[in-house]
Amino acid sequence: SALTDVDLTGVAKKDDLRLVLDITGVIAGIVVDGAGEPVPEVSVSAFPDVFSGGDMESMALGGFSTATTDGGGAFTIRGVPDGSYRVWAYRSMGTNPFAERGVTAKPGDTNLRLVLPEPGKVIGTLALDTGDVPKAAQVLYNGGMPSQVVAGKFEISDLSPGEMDLVFRGPEFTETYKRDVKIEAGKTTDLGKVTV
Repeated sequence: SALTDVDLTGVAKKDDLRLVLDITGVIAGIVVDGAGEPVPEVSVSAFPDVFSGGDMESMALGGFSTATTDGGGAFTIRGVPDGSYRVWAYRSMGTNPFAERGVTAKPGDTNLRLVLPEPGKVIGTLALDTGDVPKAAQVLYNGGMPSQVVAGKFEISDLSPGEMDLVFRGPEFTETYKRDVKIEAGKTTDLGKVTV
């Protein structure tokens, strides 16, 4: 529905408020991988593009409009107010949707084509400067959920291609950064041994 102002300055109760679901804007299209094949069961979000005229108030109150692609990679986001949007596709909630550039769209654009490259992966081992394996540690990356380091080994999957920073944390060592780690579509990046 459209945003509605409610003034409770002089009254304790407002019980005649009427919200009408009359916003019928649609953004639709297809998500494909780097080879042009449809990508099923991934999330697609439309977010007001404030740098291209998107509404800040709608962004603050409404946030994302989201859909999931069907078996043929198609998606339809309904109930989108007028304005300019950035539309992204991403594989899981643990990934950062902003890692993908997305495309600019507006309601009525129903032939979008979003390219979602195959995800990459990072693996490696973690060791203290004494050579011992840390008893407890986590590895975090920009925009993602922390992953546990188990018996000195770590693995992070479903990563968007590009460069990212990793942060290693644990009670036995100082927070350690590994910057500008390159993630390639469909490949595994092996960092080898990371000493903290």
